[in-house]
Amino acid sequence: MDGAKCRHRRGRRILSMTGQFPLLQSALSRCPVCGSDRFGYKDVLWRELIQEWDLSDEEISTINRQQGLYCEACGNNLRSMALANAILKSCGCGGPLTDFVRSDSARLLSCLEINESGHLTSVLADLPNHCLIRYPDCDMMNLDFPDSSFDLVIHSDTLEHVPRPVAGLSECRRVLSSSGRCLFTVPVLPGRLSRSRLGMKNSYHGSPDSRSDDLIVHTEFGADVWRYALEAGFKKVVIHALEYPAAMAVEASASKEADGGKKTLPWTGERYVSHQNLSRIGYEHWHRYLYTTPYVRGKDVLDIACGEGYGANLMAGLAHLVTGVDVAEEAIAFATEKYPAANLSFLRGAVDNIPVAGKAKYDVIVSFETIEHVDAQTQERFMQEARRLLKEDGVMIVSSPNKLLYSDLPGFKNAFHLKEFYEREYVDFLKRYFSHVALLGQNISVGSTIWGIAETGRGCPCVEYRLAYEGGKFVPCNDKKQALYLIAVCSDKEIPSPADSFLVDLSESLLKESDELILKCRQALSDCDGQIEEIRRSLSDRDEEITDLRQDLSERDRQIAASGRTLCDRQAEVSALLETLFHRDKTIDEVLHSRSWRFTLPLRIAGGVLRRMKRFIRDFRL
Repeated sequence: MDGAKCRHRRGRRILSMTGQFPLLQSALSRCPVCGSDRFGYKDVLWRELIQEWDLSDEEISTINRQQGLYCEACGNNLRSMALANAILKSCGCGGPLTDFVRSDSARLLSCLEINESGHLTSVLADLPNHCLIRYPDCDMMNLDFPDSSFDLVIHSDTLEHVPRPVAGLSECRRVLSSSGRCLFTVPVLPGRLSRSRLGMKNSYHGSPDSRSDDLIVHTEFGADVWRYALEAGFKKVVIHALEYPAAMAVEASASKEADGGKKTLPWTGERYVSHQNLSRIGYEHWHRYLYTTPYVRGKDVLDIACGEGYGANLMAGLAHLVTGVDVAEEAIAFATEKYPAANLSFLRGAVDNIPVAGKAKYDVIVSFETIEHVDAQTQERFMQEARRLLKEDGVMIVSSPNKLLYSDLPGFKNAFHLKEFYEREYVDFLKRYFSHVALLGQNISVGSTIWGIAETGRGCPCVEYRLAYEGGKFVPCNDKKQALYLIAVCSDKEIPSPADSFLVDLSESLLKESDELILKCRQALSDCDGQIEEIRRSLSDRDEEITDLRQDLSERDRQIAASGRTLCDRQAEVSALLETLFHRDKTIDEVLHSRSWRFTLPLRIAGGVLRRMKRFIRDFRL
């Protein structure tokens, strides 16, 4: 490819192009579709289309990059990558898209794709509720689907071929649910405003020899592409720019309340919500629900204080029936809308007045991090309600923080907790209601796991080894593990020893968070080093200024000293002159008071008269 060089830098391939198009703002280091970092490039525009659109060199470069830069692993071009990035951002996921389409959250989405989106379609096809229709076999301005049929409507470089794009987008909005969103790409020239090609010579996309009616371009989209979605009735429009200006996609939401296209419950500071990007709390909450899965398979289950419903939804995948109960009205409304399933229902109610009539209804009752939120009297009524609804041979799994480790030792006070338990106190409390109580501990641990691989046979039973960090090094130890949370399995029948359980985060979020924190700290230290160096340079400049000032001061001191010496010399001269004048005045005074001066006074007077008379006679003669 002309003017382009590909090279590896720090183990990652970076695509750089010189002499082909201007510097672009890019966040592209890995393909958002498959995660690869290997890219290729080829020109896609042809001379006739360039002339028809009157494209500048910069616009040619932008479009060539959008359509011609591609992932060597999955084949998707930059346009499709921009659309994949918008889908991930809209759904609040990190990617790549190949992982997202197989996730539990994607399983719940119904998706309409209008026209193939290049190689992206084969990835979207993995969505369980994916529907593909092809243009022009379908009329985008008159879709054959009922109202509110889909959560997502996706189309790529299709809208420009629709005679009336606002009508096409209006149909997309009609078939979307109230919280749905439409995500699409179109060829955009950011330096222009959109214009209709009505009355102009036909222009075609596709390839130089493509001249079919479905490839006719009816609209050339520019920087105001967003207004078409608003005119179509969408309430919110977001432009997702993977790389400006070559890789942009539009997200149009059917309602203003859509949070990035994904409805979520607000975080109250205590209730866990599944979209929180917090590894520790995520590990704790998900592990507790995952631990219940062997107990709930094929059973009728009650989840007390179910929150947003993610745990009840998880158990519903295995259980015969699951009922979620929560005191918060917004949580029940959210869970009911987000997790629709035939065997899953949600009811609003308090822990001491569960809105389920009758007795012995459930095989399993779970309630995690709930009992500490009510006072001692309500805790008693809570357990009475649980016993009322639990079958005779049923199991209740209930968790609460260990007050010693959660509150006392760290000196922490959770404002949402009214009555916490110590370990012995917790067991004694539960034994008042159940004949058997098996207590387990939970805490976050970071370490390593060694296990048997299937190809070599099953491994031996797990043996746990423990390390402590002492004296600046790890040492083996047999210290007892501390349980931050106490999870009890309770029943009137004898309970087999509960199995240990491990939860593994395959995304390694905790380590990534630590790595990001380390990078931020290193960057902060680097910034501090730069600031310190700047301060040192400033201090050095100040030291030079001080040295110069001291030299100036020394020079002025020398000048002042020299001036002082000159002044002293002049003062001495003045003193000598005054002394001389004094002696002369004294001599004159002695002369004026002498006898000779008095006796010769008449002669001096007469001499003066004679001199004046001589001057008068001389002047008279003249």
